Order: sequence, then C-alpha cells, then structure tokens
Amino acid sequence: MIRSSVPLGLNQFKVYFKTFGADGEYLPEWTDVTTYVLNLSELEIGIDSSEYQLGVFKSPNVTIKLSNRTGLFNDVGDINARSYFEFKRDDTQVLITYQFASEPAQCGAAICGVDVLSDEIEVFKGLLVDDSFRQQSLSEIVDFKIIGRENLFNRTEVDFSGLTVTDPPSIIFYNILNQGKITELLTVSQSNINPFYDVPFDSIADLENRTLREALDEMLLLTNSVLYIENDAVIIKSREETSDLKFTFYGQASPRGIENIIDITNFNNGAHRLFNFLTWEDSTAKRTEPTSIETNGVHKKEFNSELYTELSKQQTILENIRDEFGLKRDELELRARFTYSTQVLKILDKVNVDYPTLVYTD
Repeated sequence: MIRSSVPLGLNQFKVYFKTFGADGEYLPEWTDVTTYVLNLSELEIGIDSSEYQLGVFKSPNVTIKLSNRTGLFNDVGDINARSYFEFKRDDTQVLITYQFASEPAQCGAAICGVDVLSDEIEVFKGLLVDDSFRQQSLSEIVDFKIIGRENLFNRTEVDFSGLTVTDPPSIIFYNILNQGKITELLTVSQSNINPFYDVPFDSIADLENRTLREALDEMLLLTNSVLYIENDAVIIKSREETSDLKFTFYGQASPRGIENIIDITNFNNGAHRLFNFLTWEDSTAKRTEPTSIETNGVHKKEFNSELYTELSKQQTILENIRDEFGLKRDELELRARFTYSTQVLKILDKVNVDYPTLVYTD
C-alpha cells in the first residue's frame, strides 16, 4: 500500500496522462500533469482476500485531486477551455512514478526545486474513469478515480468461439486474454501463464456469454492460481511464495538489522480465512483437515462449478484448496518506508519479519 501526497519533500511522485487523439487512438507521448496534482489517495495492490473468501486478484485504484483553474481537465468539446482531451476522457492512461532523491538538484545542472537527481520508478499504471469526475466550483479542484488496467476484464466478453475443451487451462487462459481490447494495453504471453492445476476442463459451456472477469475468477479459483500485472504483462501463477528470501523487515528491538518497520497493525491468527471442510455442490467430492476441525470446529466451503464434473478432478481441486487454507496462518499489515529495496517487492515474494517483543517484569 502506498500513501502519498505530491510532492513529498525531496522524494516525489510524478503523474502522467496518455490521452486519445482526435482519431480515437492513443497519442504516442505521455503528458506530465504533476504540477496540477494536489493529492493522491492510498494505492493498494494485492490479492483480493476478503474475509471468508478465497483471494484471486484485486483491481487496484487510486483517487487523484487536480487543480483545474486553466480548464485543462474539462470534458471534450468545452469551448471555454483548452482541454487535454480531444476524443474522450474515459480510459485515458495514467502513469504514476516515484523519484528518490537524497539531496536537492544543484544550480547550473538542473532547475532548483523542480528537477531531481534520480531515476523515475514506475509505481502504477491505470485508466481514468470519466464518470467519477467531480469539480468544486469555488476551489476549481477536480477529482478523478483511476482504476487498474485489470478492470478491462470487466468490460470484455469471453471469445467462446476460439476455445477447445481438450485444451488445458493454461491455453484457455491465453486464448480468452489474447484479444485486441486487452493486448492494446497489456502483453499476453503463453510463457507467463502457469496455473498450479493445469488439467483440462470436462466442459467449457459455462464460459459462454461471460465477461473475462467472471471467467477468470472461476478458473483461477479452480486452478489454485493468482493473476496480476507486472511490467505491462499479465502473469498467472500458483499461490506459492518465492523459494528464496527477498527481504527482511526489522523491528526496533532486533539485534540483527537496522530498524525499517514503521508499524505493524491488524495482526490476527487467520481464522477468518480458514476452510477445513470442503465439498462440491451436487457431488460426493469432499476433503477435510481433521486436525484443524478438532481444534477449530468446522469451517465449511462449498464449490459450485460445471467446468470440472469428474469426481477425481473435483477431489484434487478440493485437496489443493485444503492444503492452502486448511490451517490457520498468522496475518498482519506492515508499514515500511518506500525505498529502492522495498519498491521491488512483488506479490507472493517471501519476506521475514524480525520483530522481537521485549518483556519487562517487576
């Protein structure tokens, strides 16, 4: 999660728009609108793990406040303003970057207080939502919501004619994603699609007349996989963490490293994401975690999908979910500074949290 205000001391966020030209095609260049940005809301990118649900993927979003005194963010066709938008505002691409700077720019080499002596790191790319536009007349401040490019899946239909039931899920994932509305903004490559359970479906009739989001949600759950976007590419992989340790966070009492944890909140034992009794609607398929049931009681989850109808496949899927969610796992929210080391961390990267608790006795 990134919480920001622009600019932020020597370190700063920058915001760029890529708008449509009059012909309805994206212009080739990004336009820097940072000078008009007054605030960015929190940005959260992660797996959608609502309480008592199995997380698949989450569409990130952020709200931006802009000064519109010059009318640059007015709608298309406003004769009283010189708007950035020639064709439409909706789906304008938005790029948010971050610059690290340990010292201010030097006179003679850069513009003091404007330029910074560091590279820009991409933090987020998304799409402007036109119907979220709100303007305050007195202050001339406008608000926009920017949604993740994953929201394209909500507005795109599955091309059912190109699907074959004998293909494994990895091929079907590729075929439903590899269409113009998606590939205009994202790279879809077969090498990036590696679901955990890749056994062919028994039927694909349920995928007809569905949006990509609906199909992806069901397929990702059944294959015990997650989807996210990295470097403009769609990635589908198992829920497994990386094999190697990517980073260690240290608390104030750790003797092993310099403190880099700001705060730890919402620590819990993960009971709200415990599923130890798994069944399949209209099937005898069933898998349980007896040790967990004895300790925590029954936490039931029933599946309902026509993509897999063979009993052995249903049993395997339930086993995969049981192995992932059959036991309680501690959860927490950790706040740390946004640095070169933390900004490269990805979803499901393995990290350590070294946060010893000091106990005082009278």
